[in-house]
Amino acid sequence: MSAGDPLFADERTSGAQDDLRQRIAQLLLERLEIITADTVLIFPYTGVESLDGDYCRRVGQQLAQLLAFAIRDGRIDPRGKFVADLHRVVLDRGLSVERLFTFAYLTERTAVDELALDDRIGATSESWPLVAQLARRGSFDLLAAYIERTHLEPSGAAITDRLTTLHTRPLFDAGLLGQGGRTGGPFRISDFADSF
Repeated sequence: MSAGDPLFADERTSGAQDDLRQRIAQLLLERLEIITADTVLIFPYTGVESLDGDYCRRVGQQLAQLLAFAIRDGRIDPRGKFVADLHRVVLDRGLSVERLFTFAYLTERTAVDELALDDRIGATSESWPLVAQLARRGSFDLLAAYIERTHLEPSGAAITDRLTTLHTRPLFDAGLLGQGGRTGGPFRISDFADSF
């Protein structure tokens, strides 16, 4: 058998995708300050509560780093140091899960905009559809890891409604997104129910 046989096609594709993941992550880490600054310019205007710029930069930087790691590794360990650091910063100011998810979404969009400008993997390259898909998937993985972390260190307000003691809507939505993102397709309610 030769390396050109169809049997080896998946291995070549996997290796090329791993290389692309590495290049995307490296580019995001190199442009971390730009991505954070651009996201922080928009984020304070997405909610009613006022957040200072320094706090927003801390959260933005952690989200951008986690996005790069999620893309590079294809997953994020919810027990890892970076997710724990993000969780502590979120709890520090009582940032709602909904606002955090908005911030993560804005970070992803800003990162995709930065990636689109790159000559090698940007919007005019052949690999662009995969690049954009990996960024979106990384964002889902990041949010799923954060939600899983909230189960490990529940803070009460972050995952449950104080009045009803039920899971909050953003947590429920994140579970749905995480389940769909992990399986790469449709999910069954019975699969999701086991998550909680």
